[in-house]
Amino acid sequence: MKLKQPVTINVVAEIVVRNVDTGEEVRYTTSNIMTNAGLAEIASHWVSPWQMPNGYGYVMEVGSGTGTPTANDTSMFSPLPQCFTYTSPTITANQVQFSVAYLPSQCNGYTFQEAGIAFPAQIANQGQANASVTGTLVDHLVFPIAINKTASIYLQIIITFIIV
Repeated sequence: MKLKQPVTINVVAEIVVRNVDTGEEVRYTTSNIMTNAGLAEIASHWVSPWQMPNGYGYVMEVGSGTGTPTANDTSMFSPLPQCFTYTSPTITANQVQFSVAYLPSQCNGYTFQEAGIAFPAQIANQGQANASVTGTLVDHLVFPIAINKTASIYLQIIITFIIV
């Protein structure tokens, strides 16, 4: 007897924008798309013992581009590599969550409109204009609203993978 049980990975993103001058906070929740390369990356780790390669980690990629994310995406539409940052997963039950906060002093003067997690990934020249990342883009989302990052804005991006 063949038994099949489908596995679905839902990806939800929450964007938190807080104006530190006024205290006003707005939260946006949006869906997210898993990339084909990301699904292949995850599946390969399920079938064989895996450990993050030395010097690699999880990277929150961000960008200023707009468009419709697809399963074939391999990068941001308009990457902001100087704002890419390492992140760590928080794992609870059937969820894996990544969160990155951009403080009022970080990445000012850029418009954030997209994000995704890459792994195993490595950032060269982190925080610089010529920064680059190697790794597999696992998911891709476009924000429901453009976020103009200034010294008055605290921005948090939370991406949650839910296995159902």
